[in-house]
Amino acid sequence: MLPLLIGLIVLSICLYIKKYYDNVANYPKGPMPLPFIGNFFDVPAVDMQDYFKKCSDKFGPVFTVFLPAPIVVLNDYESIKESMVKNAECFAGRPTAYPEKFYQMEDGKGVLFSSGENWKNQRRIAIQILRDFGFGNQVLENKIHDGIDDLFHHIDSIKHEGVDFRWPFQICVANVISSILFGYKCSYDNTDRLKVYTDVLDAATENFRASRYILLYQYFGKYPWIVKFLNLFATESVSQIKLVFESVRKDIAEAKKSYVEGHEPENFVHAYLDKCKALGGYISEDQLAPVVSDFWIAGMDTVTTFSRWSIVIFAYFPDVQTKMRDEIHAAIHDHHYVTMRDKKNLVYCTAVQLEIQRFINFFPINLSHEANEDISIMGHLIKKGTAVLPQIYNVLRYDDAFVKPEEFIPERFLTEDGKALDKAIVEKVIPFGLGKRRCAGEAMGNMEHFLIMTRFLQRYKVSFMNEEERDLSKIWGFILKPYKRLMRVEDCEY
Repeated sequence: MLPLLIGLIVLSICLYIKKYYDNVANYPKGPMPLPFIGNFFDVPAVDMQDYFKKCSDKFGPVFTVFLPAPIVVLNDYESIKESMVKNAECFAGRPTAYPEKFYQMEDGKGVLFSSGENWKNQRRIAIQILRDFGFGNQVLENKIHDGIDDLFHHIDSIKHEGVDFRWPFQICVANVISSILFGYKCSYDNTDRLKVYTDVLDAATENFRASRYILLYQYFGKYPWIVKFLNLFATESVSQIKLVFESVRKDIAEAKKSYVEGHEPENFVHAYLDKCKALGGYISEDQLAPVVSDFWIAGMDTVTTFSRWSIVIFAYFPDVQTKMRDEIHAAIHDHHYVTMRDKKNLVYCTAVQLEIQRFINFFPINLSHEANEDISIMGHLIKKGTAVLPQIYNVLRYDDAFVKPEEFIPERFLTEDGKALDKAIVEKVIPFGLGKRRCAGEAMGNMEHFLIMTRFLQRYKVSFMNEEERDLSKIWGFILKPYKRLMRVEDCEY
């Protein structure tokens, strides 16, 4: 009896293994996974983008890793464009999986992590509201200029000691976002709440992204009781994310106090409540907090990090800083500060902005998409329901269009005469993604970054306090950030 039982167990295991590898063969070829665990021991918790580059060198730009569910990785511009632009509708889905699931206030709600009709409706209404509040026009630009004026006033008060730009930029960006979402701004003298929120979010993202332990959530994410067990060993990180969500809910509750139905909305929260009453259906009050949370979290870090890296780049490459300032002063003759109307005359400054986004490349891993139907991409069949990861980091780092990609060369984006942008190269700078899931706040983010960057150089010179600080190393996390340091800031004539 025992030999028969052992034989049946062995046969069952063999049949499982055969079935497993028959299924593996249905996906684009990648590193060989093991039954039950997939590529768990292959995929590193840190510098995953480098692992994907090695896979691409071996298997081509489209390949599959198993965590343990299959994830098809798109590792070059052509495969990403074919998927996300030419077949945009097919890849508009968003899988519900970890680690992204940690950043969802509620499953399937909001803009970033929802899918289907709910996502379409939330995105459409959110963008409509943002446009009503000046998104993409002079009203928004004025809000940004107000924030920059406050920023410079603060810098002037502390520059004699050296400036750590993390908090000044964080507050400047937060005030633009919070004025739109909630209708308030915080003072540079009273930032305790914002600092707690930001520190908590930073710690949570670094902990989640820097641990192999997080991959276990991808294996057992479909089993709530196992997730609860895993949370016991990640209590701090889980609690940190919940604190962020609670902070957003408090701001929404405060904004609701001034809401009066039928009156002109004063902020995004008010406008969304109006839409709930007018439209109903997908646009409901239980979606408000997840939608606001998505815009708040996504908007806080992106522009802040771009701006912090810009300061480091300006100090590291002083010739770039000087050339930008010369262009600004030559283009602006009446001593007004830089506005978006001046951008057409600031071609080199625009090229520097693009090169900062390419060179710094601070998203090591992007959010994944989900195939809504069976489809062939670059000759590879991708089955309905499969998670697809556009690996934008490696496009910005290794695409053939970027000659000497390890070097900071703004001129790569200019035509031979240096008077215009080379559109063929510019189109490959895609830090905000491509297709229907492209970041809804891209225009706002680019405007903020450009104005902060150019107005700063119009007014100040920046350098390292000492040579030891001359470093471009990055802190690993969901977003790759510069190390904390004090920078020397001096006034310049204009």
